[in-house]
Amino acid sequence: MNNGFKQRRARIGVLTMALFKNSVSAGLPLAAGVTIYVAASDLIPEVNKEPGIRMALVVFLGVALLFGLDLLFHSA
Repeated sequence: MNNGFKQRRARIGVLTMALFKNSVSAGLPLAAGVTIYVAASDLIPEVNKEPGIRMALVVFLGVALLFGLDLLFHSA
């Protein structure tokens, strides 16, 4: 009984992706960003403890700085 439910959900997923195939290029980076944020916030619990958006922005800027430094030093 459970196997039929899984097959039905898989078919619905395939049909949804077929209907919205043009939106996948926007949806995948968004999903990746959400996944990275959740993982980072679990690894750095202070982000969740501090009220407001300030700590999240500091973490984001730190990641952006590291990404920029990586591009700077590995592009040569």
